[in-house]
Amino acid sequence: MNSDLTLSPETDAVLQLLKTIPLGGEVTYLRLSDACGRDVTKAGRSTLASARDIALRSGVAFTSVRKVGLRRITVDEAPGIGSTARSRIGSTARRGIKAMRAIVAASNGASPETTRRLSSEFAALGLLAEAAQDSVQPALETAQHPMSVAEASQAFLRHIGAVPDGEAA
Repeated sequence: MNSDLTLSPETDAVLQLLKTIPLGGEVTYLRLSDACGRDVTKAGRSTLASARDIALRSGVAFTSVRKVGLRRITVDEAPGIGSTARSRIGSTARRGIKAMRAIVAASNGASPETTRRLSSEFAALGLLAEAAQDSVQPALETAQHPMSVAEASQAFLRHIGAVPDGEAA
């Protein structure tokens, strides 16, 4: 570990270059590699990662442009960061559920403690996967008067498609 907390010359060179890129501007991997003297897509990858992390602390954020370089994110593009993160979180949660289901299906049984833990993980990952999705359901119609618990339950079941419209739950 670097005990004196100074940047390496390579990281500092890349950081200074990143700070000069205007909002919405791009910098190629070749130019970044020239700045630090190493290929940032291979041996200098950690140098670029460190420089990006340090730049991010001062509000200078970049997104990758595949096989080209980096593009500095504008304020208008910032919501895309959340959308991308939610997409990855949802995919990871669904993959986890799929893997756990496959293991459970192939096993001869599990202890009660393992079954409880699996149920907990299925619920947590399912909730994450649902929360991470973009909303595709229409908004629940708001009533003009307060609903009773029974009315609210029926409206919710119709909203999620558990009960067809017009039928009572």
